[in-house]
Amino acid sequence: MRQFRIMMVLTALTLSIAQPLQADPKACLNTPTQACVIDMAIAVAEEKSNLNVLASGFLAVAIGQERARSGQHPDTIEHLLTLLDVREPDPLEVVYVLSRRTIAFRNQLGAAPEVSGQIASAVMEMRPELDDDDRQYATIAAAKFFGFAGDLEQVIALIDTAPEDQQFTVGLEAAIALLRRGDLDGARLVAEIIAEAEFSHRLNQVYVSMLVDLGEFDRAQEAAGLLENEADRMNYLGFIAAVLAKRGQFEEALDIAIRIEQLAQTEMSGQTASYLAEVYAWIGDEHRVDTLLRISESDSAFYTSPKHADRERARAALVAGNPEMVLTQLAAADSELKFSVLLHSAASAHFYSGRPDLSVFFENLPAQYLHVGLNTLGSVQATTGDLDGARETFDRLAREHPDAELVFDGIDALIRGLILHGSLNEALDLAIQQDNALLLAEIAFELE
Repeated sequence: MRQFRIMMVLTALTLSIAQPLQADPKACLNTPTQACVIDMAIAVAEEKSNLNVLASGFLAVAIGQERARSGQHPDTIEHLLTLLDVREPDPLEVVYVLSRRTIAFRNQLGAAPEVSGQIASAVMEMRPELDDDDRQYATIAAAKFFGFAGDLEQVIALIDTAPEDQQFTVGLEAAIALLRRGDLDGARLVAEIIAEAEFSHRLNQVYVSMLVDLGEFDRAQEAAGLLENEADRMNYLGFIAAVLAKRGQFEEALDIAIRIEQLAQTEMSGQTASYLAEVYAWIGDEHRVDTLLRISESDSAFYTSPKHADRERARAALVAGNPEMVLTQLAAADSELKFSVLLHSAASAHFYSGRPDLSVFFENLPAQYLHVGLNTLGSVQATTGDLDGARETFDRLAREHPDAELVFDGIDALIRGLILHGSLNEALDLAIQQDNALLLAEIAFELE
């Protein structure tokens, strides 16, 4: 099958030499249509040497096509598979690339069961070419995709035929995928087949995390309350509260934090205390943050990173109106990544505490990290809805540091903000400039 695909794609590539690209960027930008933007997304993805980026572009298009019921998604996935076959002769590496997409697209694949099933079948075809250990990895990857496809028959068959010591993992990955597509009954059926207490326990924990990931916080709290032991219940409720606080939903987060402190029948675990410290940091309660971090740091069963503790103390001070601690930490950062992570956290906290003016950070960007700082602050502005501010920041970055190499591209946040606010032409222009297939696909399916 791989050889057949290789012949198909070589033929297609030969023909493409004589045929112009269907989507002309200038023409498409002048009169954007879903079809021409999809063509551009595919053309951009094809040019990527990084197979993970290539696969993400194609998969975003295929998922959109299936959800739009255009009937084109099988051809898009077949095109992706042929390209992977040609560019990567090792089938295990192809399986790795496909399997990683189950993480990046974990909230989308369940809505595209035919795409998921087609990829699962392709992975199954590759299994005979692998040795025993690698075949196990492919089996797990196939189980995930069959789970996203809602194909219980194939999931059960994979569990039944897997070696006994692998059935737990195969079943768990499939059950998680079933949960993500909303098939709770299917996931429970898999749990009954595995019939191990630890399996159900882990599945229930994953279910809570998944609901948080989807923003379904009320259901997440209900699910957390059903966990078997108190420590797990408190930890997951604390996790929910921390995520709510990070999203600026302080009242809801604080309600949960107070409830946890009232419900804790035994000494609070270090992990729970760490989560609650995050909540109180976002509302600027320096004393409570320090108390909770001391509890966390004293728990020998839980490691509290000194950097995490410093960040939460600094965030609390910043929200309380004392930015000096954060500015000191920013000045001491010894890498671009550390600087960017701390700045993003601090600027977000500053904004959500009711201070939308980020000038205190713009005015204190060290020269060696100026390009990183502008990129990060522009991302925060876009994420928090200040699109005009983000435009100005990225314009400044382009003027002053046109050749800057960045760990991540913050302008993606601006493009997504523009999509959210319906400014599709401007978003399209930027996505073309960024040569970003994934964002082009997102824009395409917002068009008529």
